[in-house]
Amino acid sequence: MSIAALAPISPPHLKDVFLLHGYNVISEDDYNWVLAVGDRDAPIILGKLGDHVPLEILMDTVFTKASMDLHAYITLKEVVALGHPPATIN
Repeated sequence: MSIAALAPISPPHLKDVFLLHGYNVISEDDYNWVLAVGDRDAPIILGKLGDHVPLEILMDTVFTKASMDLHAYITLKEVVALGHPPATIN
């Protein structure tokens, strides 16, 4: 039996995935972005540092806090990987 694993993603690319999913950057500093969708739920704080987002952070922010399903995440990640800026996707 084999189990698929999520491929690593950089912080800027994960931010773009959130933007495509309807989030907006409501604040940022040198170390973090704060992303939110209107008044829905608590904002998500995403660190800017590092080559890749740690798996625990990825799982918690994408699947728990943002309630994004695996299919949506993989689809949006592919759009980001192709280099489409979030503003061009509807």
